Amino acid sequence: MKKPDRDYAAEMVTNRSGNPWTSPTLNRRRLALTLRKLRENKGMRAVDASHQAEHEGSWLSKIERGEVRPGINDVKALLEIYDVPGDHRPALIEMARGAKKRGWWQPFSGVLPDWFVDFVGLESNATVLRNYECQVVPGLLQTEAYARATIAVAPVPVPPDETDRLVALRMERQKNLDRPDLSLLVVMDESVVLQQIGGPGVMRQQVEHLAERLLGMRVITL
Repeated sequence: MKKPDRDYAAEMVTNRSGNPWTSPTLNRRRLALTLRKLRENKGMRAVDASHQAEHEGSWLSKIERGEVRPGINDVKALLEIYDVPGDHRPALIEMARGAKKRGWWQPFSGVLPDWFVDFVGLESNATVLRNYECQVVPGLLQTEAYARATIAVAPVPVPPDETDRLVALRMERQKNLDRPDLSLLVVMDESVVLQQIGGPGVMRQQVEHLAERLLGMRVITL
């Protein structure tokens, strides 16, 4: 077995600032990647490791693809199978615990496609966000009134109760912008602020909000 680097496990459970990952989505994906690397270092096939852990042959492959969240005891069993040094195990077990937690966005999952649920989970621990928009103001910078207006003109009608939940989710996501370790880069087409969505009052409030939020805003003339 190829021995992992001394700080490998610790690096996998912390971000670039040295703080623990808090997103269950990110913990699940990083755990999947870590377990796959450990298995490959051991030189084992996924089906063989699954059987040693007393599971069906496809079990580990599903975990390594991030489709299944393993139990803590299953992770401990895999670390034993892979001969992971004892001082590396606590960090990986903590990662597994983090993957089992429910994200703050889970109550909104009923009105979101699966891919966007994962997106919000990853966004919650991102250190850099880049966004280009040519039609509407990015969700992270929308006022509540503007958010409601964009949903109201969506091609597919959205019921009032779902509209409330979607707007609440959008406002909750904006709390990410208060994190000191997050950098946001936004590029918007001029038409975004020129077109009237929700009426003059809504647009005026939205533009004022942008001016307050985007302290480093630059106008690029092409």
